[in-house]
Amino acid sequence: MQSADTSTKTLPADKISPVYYSSSVYAVSTDEAWKNVEGWPYEVSNYGRVRRTIPVKGTKAGDIIRGGSSGKYPNVILCLNGVHKTIQRHLLVARAFLGPCPEGKECHHKDHNPQNPSESNLEYVTSSQNKQKAVEHGYRGTARYNAKITDQKAKQILDLRADGWTVREIMDLLNAPESITYHVIRRDNWKHIS
Repeated sequence: MQSADTSTKTLPADKISPVYYSSSVYAVSTDEAWKNVEGWPYEVSNYGRVRRTIPVKGTKAGDIIRGGSSGKYPNVILCLNGVHKTIQRHLLVARAFLGPCPEGKECHHKDHNPQNPSESNLEYVTSSQNKQKAVEHGYRGTARYNAKITDQKAKQILDLRADGWTVREIMDLLNAPESITYHVIRRDNWKHIS
């Protein structure tokens, strides 16, 4: 497929942020490169932006697809002949720029920020390597990009639970949201707290 010619503006350098790469209608850099999305009439850039390669009902080739988010990962809905598929942007970037994911590996964000789908931030690693990198770089507890409580509050939750307090009592005492309280108790992101 031919690359669509677009007349997008370049985003000023002080406005470039990985969080906004995937939804920006502006070119994020002069080194932005585009590759076809295999099996779909779209292209993905090395920064995670997605654009159409053919016009469809009121759209034109080169239109940037804004998309949304599935959990913590930015995604985009691709459409072909009435078939819609939601795909995470980082996976589109990885497939296009790194090649197919080798068996037994998964896509890893080097900066541990799932909002940054740029090629330079992605690599294929095993699941155990992915978890080990998070531990090595300290991306647990308050170091996570989306941490809602402190290590101290997590320790309080664990101590109170060990002393027999109910989840409701802990939530009321510490003014902690239910989901976060359960995440701490289950040690989803707080395994390093003892």
